[in-house]
Amino acid sequence: MKRCILFSLCPVLFTVLVISPGFAAKQGKERVDSLLNRLAIHKTEDTAKIVLYREIAFEYYGIDPKTGIGYGEKGIALAEQLNYRKGLIFA
Repeated sequence: MKRCILFSLCPVLFTVLVISPGFAAKQGKERVDSLLNRLAIHKTEDTAKIVLYREIAFEYYGIDPKTGIGYGEKGIALAEQLNYRKGLIFA
């Protein structure tokens, strides 16, 4: 009986394990696109832009780490320019 249940669950588990990473990556890319749109609209150099850079860097971590590092560095540079210590800590 246990063997029968196990074999009936195998296709379901396989499907979940195969599809989940692709689905998560798609959601991550959509989130990055949304944040990049917000960044394009946000023209002022302020602390909100530092937060956007941090969020973009974090979202890029699983998609394209090098690009994420670039946005993190932009956030750090802006935090230093604005002398925003909290931004330096979290960037």
